Amino acid sequence: MAAKPSELELRVRARLRQLRFERRLTLAQVAEGAGMAISTVSRLETGERGLTLAHLPRLAAGLGVDVEVLLGETEPAADGALWQPLFDERPDGTRAYRIRLPAGEHEPVLGSHEGYLWLLVLAGRLRVVLGARDAVLEPGEATGFNTWTPHWMGAVDEPVDLLALFAPEARAVRFRDLV
Repeated sequence: MAAKPSELELRVRARLRQLRFERRLTLAQVAEGAGMAISTVSRLETGERGLTLAHLPRLAAGLGVDVEVLLGETEPAADGALWQPLFDERPDGTRAYRIRLPAGEHEPVLGSHEGYLWLLVLAGRLRVVLGARDAVLEPGEATGFNTWTPHWMGAVDEPVDLLALFAPEARAVRFRDLV
């Protein structure tokens, strides 16, 4: 029987996934930068393979961060965005973040990955490009979409604060209309 993963291992796995998501990196890109097989990075991220201290410098290099960042220190992403986890990743892979996107002119670079993403704008205006659609969400507005659809989001005119709920599968989160 396999040993139960430590709290540190669970945190690093969650950070690996979070940093990859924030930086819009594929498993292949992280694996190439880490000098590892794609399947190895995938198994390390999901917990199918035990994480050791020897993996940390290679994974950090693949993500383009210092090991300390991979260990859980919060730092802005390369584009200046700050992703603050709101709770530890749930067993089903659901994660929630408070995100602050900086103001500035950004040319949309669309990316895609597994899962579903729901967004709620708290302050500022959020530009969301989803495939061929381009929309601006105002404070109090929300949207959700399948993240296999190429997408990008950025601040309009001023920084934007938003809540994001990510789930690897749409059925991981069920919304009920109680009104």
